[in-house]
Amino acid sequence: MVDAVGIDPPTASVGHAFDTIPSVGPAVDGEIGSVLDRPRPGSWTGAAITRSFRMVGQEWAKSVLYAAISATDTAGSIWVRPPTGSSAALLTTEVIEGWLGTAVDTGPAGWIRIDGGVDPQRPASLLWWYLEQDGHLALQEARLRALASVSADYLPWLVHGTPRPPISAPNWAAADMATIAQSHRYWFTGIGYKAGMLSHIIGQRHGGTSLSMVDIGSGPGWVPLEMLLAPDSGVASAVAVDRSLNYGALGVTVAAQVGIEPGRFTFSDVGAMAHDWSEADVVTVLASLLYLPRDDAREVLRRAWEALRPGGLLIVHENIQQDAFRGRSKDYDIMFTADELDSFLRPFGPIERWASNTPIVVPAEDAGIKSLFRVVQKP
Repeated sequence: MVDAVGIDPPTASVGHAFDTIPSVGPAVDGEIGSVLDRPRPGSWTGAAITRSFRMVGQEWAKSVLYAAISATDTAGSIWVRPPTGSSAALLTTEVIEGWLGTAVDTGPAGWIRIDGGVDPQRPASLLWWYLEQDGHLALQEARLRALASVSADYLPWLVHGTPRPPISAPNWAAADMATIAQSHRYWFTGIGYKAGMLSHIIGQRHGGTSLSMVDIGSGPGWVPLEMLLAPDSGVASAVAVDRSLNYGALGVTVAAQVGIEPGRFTFSDVGAMAHDWSEADVVTVLASLLYLPRDDAREVLRRAWEALRPGGLLIVHENIQQDAFRGRSKDYDIMFTADELDSFLRPFGPIERWASNTPIVVPAEDAGIKSLFRVVQKP
């Protein structure tokens, strides 16, 4: 985030350098913050959002902007630097102006200035819920419900999302608080924005409405929940498939808190191999296929393909094995090579490859070892 400070127009007078992931930067006349900070309204003299800010998931990205706007004094300004050069973006200057209801100034090096005092419509995203509701506490409580529960009705509540009263005496000692504290940052900065790319891909390749979605290896289900909240995703119902009840507790609890109606979001803990497939319009596998034995992975993809309705989309996103991950990722040895992953999908039809965080199609000859959305559409 060093490009957020020491560059004109954003200067040392900026009160807060704001980014999606906290990092160490040069000295500034103010603070260095994170998208997961929850600052007091009007407590900053100004804010700068670096160009590393992902301008892809519109509601997710708007949440970052909204947080900076609400925290900046009415006399201050918010500076945003969208991707430059050949990088495409969904959250363009025009989209920002439409959302704010006012024009913005574009300065040198592509910086956009938003004057303080504007009051745009609140975004519909899990990230904004997290920022507004002391989300880390809510996530901890949801995890504790899973760890503390031994009741017979617990699993039906998880799977079907039916109402269930809070546990009166959570087993606090059983909670892995360190894991919760470390993982919630990844859930909201490393996953949430993917919904924007998926919404764009679905709109371009399918174009339908009231679509049903299944997410394999979903974790708490943040991506399908974002899809259900997104006004333009076309997804009306989603099933999150994961073996972890802790994740299920998080997903079902948050779904209720953000106002997603019962029946639209379902959590299944049976695992991908045992999932009772019914017809679906979109099946996503996001960084989870590698955890299955290779034969099981092929079988899961086959079942998913058979379950897809005509025009349906099978979308797979996996990190590709490369030297950069060697010694840094515990999953290095089980990651796919690009050719291997392509071989899993080729039997279903032509593979279209989309960049991870910009809305562009990547030619096969340029894919290399990039982490991409691989999309196959059923005839």
